[in-house]
Amino acid sequence: MKRLSLIGLIFAALALLAGCATREPVLGESEKLPVVAVLPFANLTESSEALEMLMPEICKDLGLHGIPVISDRDMRPILRRHRIRSGGVFTGEDVEKIREETAAAALILGSVDFYSEGRNPELGLSLRMVDAVSLEILFMRSVSLTGADFAWIFGIGRVDSLSGLRAPLMKKLLQGLDIRSLGRDPADSSLPRGRTLAVLPFEDRSEYPFSGAIFTGILSSELFRRGYRLIDPAMLGELYVSEGRRPRGGVDLILAAGMREEAGADWIVTGGVDRFEPSTGDPLSAPDLEIHARMLDARLGRLIFMYGEERRGSPAGQVFGFEERRSLGRLAQEAAKRIADELTRKIEDELETQQ
Repeated sequence: MKRLSLIGLIFAALALLAGCATREPVLGESEKLPVVAVLPFANLTESSEALEMLMPEICKDLGLHGIPVISDRDMRPILRRHRIRSGGVFTGEDVEKIREETAAAALILGSVDFYSEGRNPELGLSLRMVDAVSLEILFMRSVSLTGADFAWIFGIGRVDSLSGLRAPLMKKLLQGLDIRSLGRDPADSSLPRGRTLAVLPFEDRSEYPFSGAIFTGILSSELFRRGYRLIDPAMLGELYVSEGRRPRGGVDLILAAGMREEAGADWIVTGGVDRFEPSTGDPLSAPDLEIHARMLDARLGRLIFMYGEERRGSPAGQVFGFEERRSLGRLAQEAAKRIADELTRKIEDELETQQ
């Protein structure tokens, strides 16, 4: 009897440890949780149902992470009342109105980048959390998954629907999102010299809808992951309005000076998407892209970096049912990493030269 009780205690302890290992970290019970307002995402896909299907999932998963949220559905009347346009872009004045109405400490914004059914469904999201007072970007990530990403030999494990991709994508997208970052000092107070970037919207030269906006989000997320401070589009937008311009893919000396003086930019990154082609689904078809990027010294307005990246995925041929896992989203992420590598190397060279 004692032996059975001992065995039962061991299994209970193991179960308790397993539960603790999977539990999300939470704030202390005495701490007041800051509220986050979720604004409607920009729909950069050709699917009219993308936002309707994904926004409730985003709000639900944020709640499961212990973050009190005001859903996009509840935010819509407030946005309409103050004539604030949604779609992932806002102004400082918009944020002030939202903060007064909701007492939100931060905003969650983003875009649906890929939403396609078919033999190999693809789903992609970009998300950022912005401090509602300082407009500092506190968190940013871009993730894209396809059904073939989960397939093993003979196609076992393949995900055949977009609904099956939602849960793993949201888990990956929100990994590392910590609500406690809302109480920290602005990022630029501790960053070393030369780590603040203004990433302007890339010019859309391809036939794929919104390819410039999609790649801008993917590259921005990669740069944020590497520890750069990024100036939020809201601050850049106010500079555009003050100058009466809306540049895409380019910047002049006046805007460069404004970004330096008003937003603290060290470098200005921009470019264009020349080709952005998904696989057609044909066995011999493969995703293909061509992107050009350049960077200016915001202090001098001097062009210091130009770089082109071309990538093509492998055809969707099968070996024992195992498909090539490349997708347009995956190619764009690989291109962003390569551009970020070259950009970082150039910044380090410039800073070393200035010493």
